[in-house]
Amino acid sequence: MRVISVKTMKKIESNNFKNKNSFFFMKKAGQGCAKEILKINKSKNFLIYCGPGNNGGDGFIIGHELINKGYQVRIISTTHLSHYSGDALKALKRLNIKVDENTNSKINKNELIVDCIFGFGLNRNIKKKYKDLFKRINKSKNKVIAVDFPSGINGDTGQPMKQAIKADYTLAIHSKKFGHILNEGKEYAGAIRVVKIGLKESVKKNYCYENCPSLWLKKFPKKLKSSHKYTRGKLYIFGGDEDTAGASILSAMSALKVGTGSVTILGNKKIIKLAQIIFPSSLKINCESFEQFINILREFKINNFLIGPGAGLNKKILDITCFALEKIKFVTLDGDALSVFKNKQRRLFLLLNKNKILTPHEGEFKNIFPKISLKNKITAASLASKRSNAVIVLKGYNTIIASPNGEICINTNSTPELATIGSGDVLSGIISSLVGDSKMSSFQAACAGVWLHSEAANKFGKGLIAEDIIRCIPSALRKIL
Repeated sequence: MRVISVKTMKKIESNNFKNKNSFFFMKKAGQGCAKEILKINKSKNFLIYCGPGNNGGDGFIIGHELINKGYQVRIISTTHLSHYSGDALKALKRLNIKVDENTNSKINKNELIVDCIFGFGLNRNIKKKYKDLFKRINKSKNKVIAVDFPSGINGDTGQPMKQAIKADYTLAIHSKKFGHILNEGKEYAGAIRVVKIGLKESVKKNYCYENCPSLWLKKFPKKLKSSHKYTRGKLYIFGGDEDTAGASILSAMSALKVGTGSVTILGNKKIIKLAQIIFPSSLKINCESFEQFINILREFKINNFLIGPGAGLNKKILDITCFALEKIKFVTLDGDALSVFKNKQRRLFLLLNKNKILTPHEGEFKNIFPKISLKNKITAASLASKRSNAVIVLKGYNTIIASPNGEICINTNSTPELATIGSGDVLSGIISSLVGDSKMSSFQAACAGVWLHSEAANKFGKGLIAEDIIRCIPSALRKIL
């Protein structure tokens, strides 16, 4: 599902209001929300809180619709009625009941609360009277349905502006916005339903989507009856140092689980011996030096390469990574293969293109993009992708995947259980296994890999470690295939 910014939503509204009266769309929003509210819960009693702007106007329309259908409705305005103007005032005048102006009025147990206080445009901390009201609503056991946004949540960041209402459902007008799915916004919004009101898309370029299988499933590599290991692709992984060899082994395990035909670990004799014991399914090639790596590339037709998990921070890794980026079509960089470019960003960027994938967490991101602020992760990932000309997977609770041509995907099926050592190594293995000429593009592979990684973690639940993600990959695959 597409996700838009507050700025984009305002532009869509502005362009549509040129052709039709804005009050026409307010009525459509109120009527559509009233219908959706009754689908969710046919309560006999409703309590609607209306704020000072157009979100309050939506609430008045909703109240009008519910009253006409015979339901008991109380409406409380959070501002003096004389302060309403424009469309909100028109909506207020259509009501045939008295509107209460006392925000301290009792909340009855049998009332379904409809939150129409603040909409998507809130970008300032709320005043004390609203804090107190929000606390009272949250403490009540009443079901809450928010219109467009849970009041108090920033429409772009999903962060509470000091205090916010926790809704059971949110009715997003026209489209989901960033704040519905980012940070605490996802938790505060509850179950989200989109209410279409006839706004025509006037913003032609918008490539931001919520990550889900429908975006990439058609391109997902499937095992056919005619498939064999050579048609499923080959992945080569650099094994790093023996003390951290577990990282590359986790990557190799996850890649083979997802379905790549073969995985080869490149490493010194100690790593190869360890990998032979822990993961005999993988192939192994002895690689002790940069010179040996050059010879390996001459001998083997390597088209897909992963480097970084447990690789180490030294000149050998820097040289191998640079050579791989220059000579190999598909390369995924993770962990040390990113941090090794601290203060050497220009050298990295000259070697990147749309087939290369960078998978930094926030610390690694700062090392290679020190001038890009992480205050807004969507903007940060997008800028980094355009600056580097590579696919960026900015890891976190809401992982952001960005491509150089402006596509953005926000992952929303994650779990805090993924905050465990080795989790990132598993992810890089999953992503690398999916990319290739006869498989998925780097951007598609990144989106699919991030989703599968999260879905596998959700299948396991509490007490997750990296190995558990790998064990649950088949369950995640069954869900989509």
